[in-house]
Amino acid sequence: MARDELDMSKSINEAFIKIILKQDTKSVKNFITAMFRGSLMMMDNLGIAVKSEEAMERYARYIDKPLDELDYVDHCMAVGLEGWRLLMEVERELILVRRAIAGPGSPGGP
Repeated sequence: MARDELDMSKSINEAFIKIILKQDTKSVKNFITAMFRGSLMMMDNLGIAVKSEEAMERYARYIDKPLDELDYVDHCMAVGLEGWRLLMEVERELILVRRAIAGPGSPGGP
């Protein structure tokens, strides 16, 4: 990985870690609000791109309900859970980036 890519990854890593570790309380509150409202726009403003149709399809399969029977509450749940799933995916990736940046022999390194 090139140095510029590592620097960019480190910046992204630090931004998401602030959210994940709750150091940026406004972002955390906004994320929680976005989850409960099922707000695609709020998720997007936080940098979490939820694809509504995919979220609804995944949620419908999960609750074993036909897609055309999902209501507003189901939509909110689908978007919120998908946002959470995506955030956890990013967290797992950031752990790998952090280890790559730290290097062998460093705390948190490979």
